[in-house]
Amino acid sequence: MVESFVNELSGRQKRWFAHAIGGMISADGKVAEGEKEYLREAISFLDDTKDVTDILHEVDKGDLPELKPLAVGRELGFHMLSTLVVIANADRELSQSEQDYLRKIGTLLEFPADFVEDVVKWAQTLVKAAAEEHRLAQRAMSLSMNS
Repeated sequence: MVESFVNELSGRQKRWFAHAIGGMISADGKVAEGEKEYLREAISFLDDTKDVTDILHEVDKGDLPELKPLAVGRELGFHMLSTLVVIANADRELSQSEQDYLRKIGTLLEFPADFVEDVVKWAQTLVKAAAEEHRLAQRAMSLSMNS
């Protein structure tokens, strides 16, 4: 689920990223049961099961994690941020709170504000594209074989 770049992260950076993933899932204020399963799989890169349990508990309570700035470099930072964009788009919706959370994480990863705004715009574009794909798939299913 989460890309192999996590192998390049230190233990502390992995925990930070796992908490950020949990926060992204919680950001819209509604956590479906399927999202919890996704979260469990997405943070399976953590070695300590207590960390996994703590993050699942945060999500159950609806708490956003308290994260501090993280210096990981541009490439790893972008991989982390783009993974969160994909997670945010899983339900083909991007709430204002999810957009705000992406902004917060982008800032904590020490990206400039204009770049973070471009990432949020990209996330909005992906939501529209996913919704259009879903609409076309539904339409395709309704077409008769002779059309």
